Amino acid sequence: MFKAYRGVQYPLYVAPRGLALLQRLRGQPGWSAWIFAAPRLLSDMLTLLSSPRQLYLSVHEKKTGRERWVQSLSLQTSDPANE
Repeated sequence: MFKAYRGVQYPLYVAPRGLALLQRLRGQPGWSAWIFAAPRLLSDMLTLLSSPRQLYLSVHEKKTGRERWVQSLSLQTSDPANE
């Protein structure tokens, strides 16, 4: 469903916040997050980790209020900066 406002259509749904909540590790310079994942996804990621190729982990996060949410996560062999 959409709502018209000044001639522009806007969706009337609230998008999910994300996959996981990012939390700052106290006293350390890092962040922590965990997500539920399908066993097939984890199996494929472990297979990539055992390969000799260089890997890139890409995390897309979004800040909502004072919370940071993981929107997407990918493990790939091509450099995401070149895409």
